[in-house]
Amino acid sequence: MSDKKSQIIDTILDFGLIIGISFAIFFGLTLLGAPLWLALICVALWGAYTGYRPKFIRKIFSFLYPR
Repeated sequence: MSDKKSQIIDTILDFGLIIGISFAIFFGLTLLGAPLWLALICVALWGAYTGYRPKFIRKIFSFLYPR
């Protein structure tokens, strides 16, 4: 039971980190003067890559995933 609860918390944490970094990418690029289409493509690529491979996020933010 606790393994399932830990898995749910990890998924929520993955989702929150992916969305938060997506906002940072979008606002950072728009503040730097990038066109909207470029900012949206970068956010879409980030979301697609990290959604497909959440281990990438877990490796960077390993201190948030206690084991």
